[in-house]
This record gives sequence, C-alpha cells and structure tokens, in this order.
Amino acid sequence: MCVVDRVVRQRASRSAGVEVIDTFVGAAHAIRRDVFLNTGGYDERLFYMGEEADLCLRMLACGYVVRSGCADPIEHHESPNRSFARANFYGRRNDVLFACHNVPMPYLPLHLSGTIFNGVRTAMTHAEHPGQMLLGTLQGCVDCFRSFRDRSR
Repeated sequence: MCVVDRVVRQRASRSAGVEVIDTFVGAAHAIRRDVFLNTGGYDERLFYMGEEADLCLRMLACGYVVRSGCADPIEHHESPNRSFARANFYGRRNDVLFACHNVPMPYLPLHLSGTIFNGVRTAMTHAEHPGQMLLGTLQGCVDCFRSFRDRSR
C-alpha cells in the first residue's frame, strides 16, 4: 500500500488470493532484480513520471505479472522542493511517448490522437501549469516522431 500525503494511492484488496494489477505507484514497489534486468529496466526515454506502466507491459510480454503486495503500508511524502511544473511537463510528454512505443498498429493513430487530445484538454482545464502541460504534449509528439523507428510493434 502506498499513502501519499495521507491519501491512499495504491492498496491490495482484502481478498485472500493474489491480486494481479496492471501497474503500480513507483514510490512503493519491489521488483525481483533478475526480472528488472531481463526486461530492460526502466525506459530512460520516460524519465520522470510514467515509466512504471511501460515496465509492467514489458514484464507481461516476458511472462511476468505485477501483483499487489501485502506488506504494511508506507507513507510517501513528496519533497517540499518538488517541481509541479516539471511533473506536469513530463507527465504529458510521457503519455504521448508511452502510446507511441506501446500501442500496436493499426490502433496507434487513433489512440495517439486521443492521448494528444486528452493532454491538451487536461492542460486547458488544469488550474496550475497549463503551459507546461501543453509544452509536454508537444514535446512528446516531437520525441515520438524522432524515435518512431525504435518501435517494436
């Protein structure tokens, strides 16, 4: 379980079995070292915000699943120096890059259009740093174009 500023962000259900999930909060996780290394670890292109889902997809492609842990909760406190403008920029940028590198054809054009639309919509309705979100979405498009040949699907 991960608690950020007294708000529970991730928690295993109370059921008795193993709970498989699609992704995790990076502030509270453990991964077997051999699995992390065999799947290539975190994609450096997704620096800061959003790299967990990409890793989870690559783990699944290698036959591994992500499961909720049952350890006692941790409480994660954000740094008082955290740059929300930076987080908003990279969050939107990485949304576009995640789609660009993980959504298979023929679904990519529609999915990428929706991701870009949602990034712009979020920027326009977000109270803080809309310019950073718009720039992040634009930078994601530029980076997607530059790295498109690296797609594996």
